[in-house]
Formats: sequence, C-alpha cells, structure tokens
Amino acid sequence: MGGRTFALAGAGDEAGCELKDTPSRGEADRLHTEPPRVKVRYRGNPPTLGRHWPPGYAVAGTAWNRDPEPGGTGRTLGCPRWSDGVLDALRAFRDEHRGNGPEPIP
Repeated sequence: MGGRTFALAGAGDEAGCELKDTPSRGEADRLHTEPPRVKVRYRGNPPTLGRHWPPGYAVAGTAWNRDPEPGGTGRTLGCPRWSDGVLDALRAFRDEHRGNGPEPIP
C-alpha cells in the first residue's frame, strides 16, 4: 500500500471510520487460543489484544502498541463499509502504528 501520507484522525473521519483504544490488562492479553475451537470473550470487536477471531466491521485494521508498558494498548480502525477513503485511512493507520508493538521486531 504505497502512495500518499495522510493524518490518521482526518483520514479516518473522512472515511466514516471509528478509532478505538483498548488498554491492556497485562499478561492475560498476551495469551493465544489453542485449540482453535476454544470459546473466547472479547473486550473489543475486532479484537486487538490476546486471543482473537473474525471481526464484526466490514473493513478493519488492528495494531498493538507498546504504550503503556508492559502490556500496551490494542488499536482498532473499524469502517462500516468500503469506500475510496477507507484505503487512505488504512494507509494512515498503518503508518501511525508501524513498528510500535510490544514485541521486538527481528
């Protein structure tokens, strides 16, 4: 997804998207579901922390930021429908959150 750079809040608003933050509860949010059929209760949809399965939005982007440490914060960009502006919002979301996760990048 190359192209122009956009301010996330403006691009999200323009596309009719919703930006959400979900604070971590620590290590519990770092667990993964095994086996796949385990039922999970979510604090956000689509989930951004820990165990997660399919989202409820038509188009969504998720990220996991390291702040505040140690557990970080899940970030969601949820868009109710596809539009040309959604692509710009997703690019801005990607650029804003790239490389900011709580786990080291190899």
